[in-house]
Amino acid sequence: MSEVYAKLFWLMHFFCHQRPERSFHYGDIQWLVCARCSGTVIGALLMGTLFLRMTARQHPSLRKGFLYALLTLPLIGDGFGGFSYTFSLPTGNSLRFLTGICFSIGAIMLFIFSLAYVDLAIQRFSKSWLSALVILSLVTFFISCAAPVPGRKEIVKPPDPPISHVSIETTNDLIVYLDTSSPMKGYVQTDGQSIFSRTLRTLREFSTTLSPPVRVQMRTVATTVGPFLSQVALAEASTNQSYYTGTESNLVAAFASFPQGLSTAATAPSVTPAVAEAIHAATQVPAAPPARFHVLVTDGVQYANRTTVDQSCAAGADQFCVQEKIFQLLGQGWGGVVIGLRSQFCCAFFSEKSQRPVPFDTRGRTPKDFRPFYLYIFSPDQAALHQFVTRFKESLRRATDADTLLLRELSLTAPYAEGEMARAFKNEAVQAGDKVRLRAGRVDESDPLLLSLRLQVENNASEVPFTVALKVPWTQHALDSGSAEELAKLLHWKLEAVFPKTPQPGKRYADLRLAPAAVQPQGDGSLLIHATAQWPNAAGEPDWRAYRLTAFLNTEAEAPPWVREWSVEDDRTSPSGNRTLDLLISLLGVWRNDTIKNRAVVETYLRIGPQ
Repeated sequence: MSEVYAKLFWLMHFFCHQRPERSFHYGDIQWLVCARCSGTVIGALLMGTLFLRMTARQHPSLRKGFLYALLTLPLIGDGFGGFSYTFSLPTGNSLRFLTGICFSIGAIMLFIFSLAYVDLAIQRFSKSWLSALVILSLVTFFISCAAPVPGRKEIVKPPDPPISHVSIETTNDLIVYLDTSSPMKGYVQTDGQSIFSRTLRTLREFSTTLSPPVRVQMRTVATTVGPFLSQVALAEASTNQSYYTGTESNLVAAFASFPQGLSTAATAPSVTPAVAEAIHAATQVPAAPPARFHVLVTDGVQYANRTTVDQSCAAGADQFCVQEKIFQLLGQGWGGVVIGLRSQFCCAFFSEKSQRPVPFDTRGRTPKDFRPFYLYIFSPDQAALHQFVTRFKESLRRATDADTLLLRELSLTAPYAEGEMARAFKNEAVQAGDKVRLRAGRVDESDPLLLSLRLQVENNASEVPFTVALKVPWTQHALDSGSAEELAKLLHWKLEAVFPKTPQPGKRYADLRLAPAAVQPQGDGSLLIHATAQWPNAAGEPDWRAYRLTAFLNTEAEAPPWVREWSVEDDRTSPSGNRTLDLLISLLGVWRNDTIKNRAVVETYLRIGPQ
């Protein structure tokens, strides 16, 4: 029986494409023909049975003929125009099966009705109705299987899995590592109204809005990383300059402390760092799992005794050692975000170039000339980190004057565009230089992933230029890095053919190519992608091909513009006080990580076929 079925299956390939995804299955056995052809066969058999009961010479009404003609339209619309292409409607096997049945019923009835008008045709064909049905069925097969438009399931790769919570154990804590080197005291005002002071208080207070609330603790970062202090110490550090007496800022040690477990001893009371250090030295207890959230607050200055920096990056504050520690965290699956803020400052900052204080005062200056400081926020739970950062920025904006808050973000792991919404064509997406030769399908806003192009088939055809408009739904993480226009300039684009996976012999496929200057950002945040379409000079029947258009962040080129604007190459003079020495080198180094570099920002598809 299997040999007979195999021979029948081979025979039917002359009449039907027999594609598995467009065919019904009985267990593991595929039907002989596709769903649409199956419908036409069953419809033809049904009408053959009814034909024996009908009087061929009975004169039909025009109304009935019109109704039967309407039954043929669903298959014609789906088979030739494609409901998914023309009307942006989903097309499945059930719909193909029903359109096949309707077509057979309508076409055969129209055929029978035509016999009623020609007596000679009745005499010739009424006795050989079976032959007529067979001939009509064969024609139906060819009509229903003509060059179908490839659908979503055939060409779209599954979306990347969403960022999920990690399974490693963490404690429900937020640890703030506060750089207490002496130059940091310039950010602290006794009234506690500087942006820096408000930021410290927001870190403490907004944690109660999280679900579940997290416990806030603080550790000082100077020559070493201090013991755990209660959240009261964080509030005191927002107004008390006596906390900032360190002779170094050992940032390397701070990052190295993130994965370490918390002490299971009770949190130390609110005492001075010197007293807390003595308590910590006298209390040695087993370590617990790491905290869920870690925030390092620093001015980014490598304020250190150069003799303590070793080649193994085990100590000191060399910026390249800091990068190494950050990459170690990212390599372990941690999430990371850098937030840059500007705050009021008085009265001198530390110059790394000259190794001495340089006078700087922001009184009378505008916010863009305030002194920068940075929050390095990390967590072993990437999904929780991204929610944490979003809530923190919202709280900080409410707690500060919007006119004086300058906030920028550099996400090291958070997505720059959101889910499948990132795969979005703007409505009325295509403008072609030659609309006669190239036509575009209507974009459905409920499923804007696919766009169909129909190119007129010509011999020796030249390239037809066209423009695709895309609207990238940037996340707030991205928009805090720069404007939509600035972000667009950070993308690099890739166009690749994805369907069919293997070109079929005897088929001819149209080529799509990106223009040399492919991307043109617009004022409304959309992007114009310039490309060309062309039928190659080759033999074969024109058929459909699908292309995937993907954009990635070009991390090898440059970081978001704010990083360069906030960076300075020489910090020996007062005018450089509103920038950070070599910030571009520091942040560009960690921005070039595999998580960001390999994640697609835009992914969408263009399918092109004959007009």
